Amino acid sequence: MSGSRVKGYTIVQSIMFALLVTAFAFFTPSMRLPSGGSIRLLGSGPPCVFSSGLWNTAPNFLYSNVLRGLKKNMTVVTASMPLDAAVIDEIADTIGVDQVVLFGHSSFDPRVLASDRIRRAVLCDPISRPLLDLTGMQQTSVDAACPVLTLRASYLYNSSMPQWNVPDIRGDVKDKVLDGYGHTDILDDRWAEFANGLGFWRAAQPQKQRFDEWLPSESGSSGRLEYREALVSHALIFLLAQ
Repeated sequence: MSGSRVKGYTIVQSIMFALLVTAFAFFTPSMRLPSGGSIRLLGSGPPCVFSSGLWNTAPNFLYSNVLRGLKKNMTVVTASMPLDAAVIDEIADTIGVDQVVLFGHSSFDPRVLASDRIRRAVLCDPISRPLLDLTGMQQTSVDAACPVLTLRASYLYNSSMPQWNVPDIRGDVKDKVLDGYGHTDILDDRWAEFANGLGFWRAAQPQKQRFDEWLPSESGSSGRLEYREALVSHALIFLLAQ
């Protein structure tokens, strides 16, 4: 292929990419909050506020598989700032709804669960900052104002994670452990593999098939996609319950 043709092909690719980015921004409504932050709305249905890891600072594109599943049945609301009760109030007021539901992963501020604007909450591997007193590190406790479902990846809770990093959520709380998966398996495969390579979090590993049942399409599968689909299924059933 000649240099001019390669250059032309690269320009076409760049134009197409720019058009896709523009189209995504156009078809993803955004709103400003009174405090200066912003939210984006994805999908259709009742509003579900999404809280990513690291106190809602982890990029949402790490969770595209999960977001794709949620937005088929709900309007997913992503915010540009960490979530607390005041931000939940702002979000609900801005989109004009009495209550929202919450889907979160990893680190968050448990006090957000005291908000009466949250109807139901699903928390995947909830982690919180510990409290420090004269006796040492203590769990953060909260009285949840709504029903809560915690979905826990077994590898995380079978590890050496300190108990004071696990929030003490009181109230109407249901708990489900999903065996054979780790804290970062909720992420899309590329990012789950990257996190697994760091060696900090234990993750699902490819399963070996029996000799007489081996299929190339199944070779090296870790089951992460099935895990994410299970998370979404459990979440939708719980969040949309009357």
